[in-house]
Formats: sequence, structure tokens, C-alpha cells
Amino acid sequence: MKTTSWVESYGGLSVEVFSARAQADGAAAAVAALAAARVADDDGDGDGDGDGDGDEDRAGLLGELVAQDLEAWVADPAAVAAAAARRPVLQAAYFNALHHAAGKGLLDPDVLGALAEAAFAIRPREADGPQAVQLQLVISNLLHRA
Repeated sequence: MKTTSWVESYGGLSVEVFSARAQADGAAAAVAALAAARVADDDGDGDGDGDGDGDEDRAGLLGELVAQDLEAWVADPAAVAAAAARRPVLQAAYFNALHHAAGKGLLDPDVLGALAEAAFAIRPREADGPQAVQLQLVISNLLHRA
């Protein structure tokens, strides 16, 4: 039997770097940096046929960050959502991670109202593509939970 470590890859983005940024400057600053970060070819074969803009990697990393330090990421959901405004997939990943944490009983029920308000405030006006549809579904789930 051979034991190896499992390392989740996020297109060359480091969990530690963004975690440190969140601790030093706050969750909104970390998500703004994440939204602007350059992502390597996410399937690693060098042919450039990953998701193109790296949003899947960014979303996976953001979900991991939220799970690692829930308190920091739940403190100001409106600011985090605003910082991710350029990338609706990050908004969806953020609120989805919080929705899952609430489902596991990891969030104080009193926080759900503020989360639902912040999510509802950034909802897409029209369903422009799969990212907007995904965000609408996540917001609907969070509102339902609240």
C-alpha cells in the first residue's frame, strides 16, 4: 500500500495566499484579488482547453476559503458580493458555500437573514447566460433556507 497526499489544484492559485489576504485585509479584499487573479490552464495539459477564464478554479478556491474560516467570510456578505461583482460565478460560489454551511448547522440562524438580504440585493436582473442562472438558483436556495 502506498500513501500519497492529495492536493487540490486551483489553476495555480494558492489557498494559503488568499487565506492570508483574507486574514490581513478582510474577505472582500481577498475575493477582489481572487476575481482579478490570473489562472493557469486548469486541466494541466497545456492545450488551453480548460474553462477559458479560470472561473471554475476561482469558485473552487473560494468555496475552500469559506469552509476554512467561516467566521471571516460571513462577517460582511454585502461587501464580499460587491467585490465579486465582475464574476457572478464567484458570487454564486460564495453564497453556495454559505448555504451549505447553514445546512450543516455551522451558521448561526440569526445570520441567515443578513445573508439572504445580501444575496437578494445582487441578484441578476435577467438570466444572461449560465453564470446568471447559477447565481439565481443559489440565491433562491439561500432565501428558501432563511
